[in-house]
Amino acid sequence: MSFILAPKDTIKIVIKVSIPEDNNRTKKADFSAEFKKLSVTDTKELLAELESGELTDGDVIRDHLVDLKGVRTPEGQDIEFSDDLREQLMDIDYARKPLVEAFMSITLGKDIVEGLRRKN
Repeated sequence: MSFILAPKDTIKIVIKVSIPEDNNRTKKADFSAEFKKLSVTDTKELLAELESGELTDGDVIRDHLVDLKGVRTPEGQDIEFSDDLREQLMDIDYARKPLVEAFMSITLGKDIVEGLRRKN
């Protein structure tokens, strides 16, 4: 199969969440996130801004998350993507961490993210 030079603008990924429950148990859930796919040049700039402290992980998600699917109300109704939904998820630790890790995984590659996690 030939390689077709057509860079992707966005990429979708399933976000797996472990929701804490009573008695040290967790409940598994997931939703889909769509992020902007960065070029190598943009990725280098992003990393430099993160390392210098110009950007936080929250800034990165605000700038690069373009859609969410599969987030529902307690009554089971789908919640449409909005800035408010994104901010609510970024304020929940067990949703924020997997969102950030997913973006970094599609931006840097899963192997690099795993290596950084082990290093820290």
